[in-house]
Amino acid sequence: MTYTERINQDWNSIPGWCSESKREYLRHAALSCKEDAIEIGVWGGRSAFAIAGCLPRWRTLWTIDPFSSKAGMLDHEDDAPIFTTYWSQQRHYDDARTQWLTRLVEYGLTHKVRMIEVPDKDAANAFKDEAYGLLHVDGNHGPVEQKATTLRWLRKLKPGGILVMDDTNMETVKPAVEAAAELCDEIHRNEVETINWMVWRKR
Repeated sequence: MTYTERINQDWNSIPGWCSESKREYLRHAALSCKEDAIEIGVWGGRSAFAIAGCLPRWRTLWTIDPFSSKAGMLDHEDDAPIFTTYWSQQRHYDDARTQWLTRLVEYGLTHKVRMIEVPDKDAANAFKDEAYGLLHVDGNHGPVEQKATTLRWLRKLKPGGILVMDDTNMETVKPAVEAAAELCDEIHRNEVETINWMVWRKR
């Protein structure tokens, strides 16, 4: 059974919010990616499995997620109090991380994925600018931090590289969408699902 077949078989039991249409788009983008890829925000791994299972040989998916409600709360210290309150109440990261790691081993994808368990702003300096071909941003969605995350990691994407952003219908994500539009050309927009997502090509 291939990576894709196994992931499709388990899809509904993998925690997360990645739709089937977005899964297929990420797979297509990964197949065409000639450099390593980056994902900001992993959760249960739905989108990460879609990307990693289709990346070409010798290419790596770098996943960045602190798997910590405390880190999520600190990430939003510049955003509205509602975000820090929300993250201070979350207690579900251990289970999501366990499921993600278990499936990563079961699917035989450990050689394709590198995990960095710190907030994205602490990881950014370890990555070269304009060196990566695919970037998936699905972070904490605060208006200040989401925009900062998007700009921070767009610097790592090569010209012509692909940016995929989730939850683009949320008001708090709109500043990040506007920032992406200033640096990239929009190439796809999905607004027929509850959770919207958009795709850009960096200029």
